[in-house]
Parts: sequence; C-alpha cells; structure tokens
Amino acid sequence: MGLREVLEYLVTLQLSGRSNVVEALHAYFVDDGRESVAELARSYGLSKHQLRGLVQRILRKVPGPARASRARLYIQYLAPLVLRFVKPIIEPRDGYALCTLCKRTFTLDSTAITTHIHAMHRDVVEEHVDRIIGILKKCCRRQHLEKNLDELHDLQLAHTHIRAALNRVHSAIAYLSRTELRSEVERVNELLEELLRRIDSILSQFLPVELPSR
Repeated sequence: MGLREVLEYLVTLQLSGRSNVVEALHAYFVDDGRESVAELARSYGLSKHQLRGLVQRILRKVPGPARASRARLYIQYLAPLVLRFVKPIIEPRDGYALCTLCKRTFTLDSTAITTHIHAMHRDVVEEHVDRIIGILKKCCRRQHLEKNLDELHDLQLAHTHIRAALNRVHSAIAYLSRTELRSEVERVNELLEELLRRIDSILSQFLPVELPSR
C-alpha cells in the first residue's frame, strides 16, 4: 500500500521534528512555484542533494506507473494533515535533541532518531497513521480511500491529456477554417469538451470537504 508507506514516512519525519522537510516535499510536489531545486531546498534549510534524496525516497514508496504524479496526489492530501495533527516528539535542546517520550538524547540531525522512533515508538507512528487515514475517509465523499485516490490520479491524468488534445484541436480548427473538414473537427471538439465536463463532475466527488480542527 503506497499511500500508507508514504504517510508513515511523513509522520516519522514530523515526529522527529523535521517539519521543514514535510513542508519542502509538499512545496516540491504540489506547489507550482518556479524556484529551482537548489532555491527551494535552501528556503527550507536543506541542500539540493538532500531534497532530491528525500524526493526519491517518496517515489520509491509509490507503486505502479506515473509515480511522480501519483506521489504528487499523495503528498497533496497527506502532508497538510501531518503538519496539522502530528506533534513532534523530538525536541532540539542546547546542542542535542531530546525524545520527550522516553528522555533519550541524540546529537542534532542524528540518523539514529528515525531508527529510534521506529524501534521504540512504533505504536505512536501507527496511531497517527490510523488517525490521519480515518480523517481522510471522513473528509472524502467516497470510501475505499486508496482505491479511490488511485482512480482520482487516473482521472486527473486523463483530464490533463484531454485538455492538451483540445488545445491541438483548436489549432486544427483554425487551419481547417476554409475546408469541409472544419465541421468534423468541431464535432470532435464538442465531444472532448463534454468528456472534460463529465470528468470534472466525477472529480468533484473526490474532493475533500472542510477538514476538522484539532
């Protein structure tokens, strides 16, 4: 289940006090900014190599074809909820990091923190994962969350390709303005526009309603 694996990863990052990484991943996959990877990474206190490595970890957890667009959809839904509902258990102190649950200390930015969370506080990770999946199920108008997110992903891709085809058809109409083929191309244009309207109608069933507050 790619959705759950991505969510576990984001929850672990947030529990370890790395909300900047969760925000950076959301900015990379979802936000339509024009920043370069280096500029984006720098704005979240990361190097471009760190950000690219984090992105690859996400992509490896996403199954099937079109991983980048599927990862974008997962991050779009999951990252805001993780940032909103998961409180870090690792806190930076004067020169070290402290686990507030068991009082173990670590050097700052230690890779042992993630291992510690998975080994000693796996129940906390699972609790947050189950809670966020439950929130998403309540917020979405359809059930069977991951199956429907996959369907949503496919519909979004279809919408993108049909929109691109429409743009080409519009160009073709201009070129065929003086020929008998114009009316046939216009009928294709009408069919594609109707298909887009039908997809938009289906997509509206997937959109989350207002998220609950804490």
